[in-house]
Amino acid sequence: MWAELWASGQATQWSDGDIYTVAMYVRVVCDALTGRVTAGLAQEARHYANSLGLSPEGMKSLGWEMEHVDMVTGVLPDEPASVSAIDERRARLTA
Repeated sequence: MWAELWASGQATQWSDGDIYTVAMYVRVVCDALTGRVTAGLAQEARHYANSLGLSPEGMKSLGWEMEHVDMVTGVLPDEPASVSAIDERRARLTA
């Protein structure tokens, strides 16, 4: 889940300070999937999802819109292919 979140389009907008928020979100969601979550923690998960732009409500409150990308090439329509800045971020996070 951690890797999937950092590969998401939203991750391009997160700062290094969001690492702990993402970590807490992953922890709470994983606990929920194993049945070890309280109503309070479920509410926290929703809060984290919103603050990270992982929910429609969160994206709206942050003013974010996802661009339509060709799922095969990963390229925006009518744009030439190029190396994404996310590759640099991934390299930094896994180093």
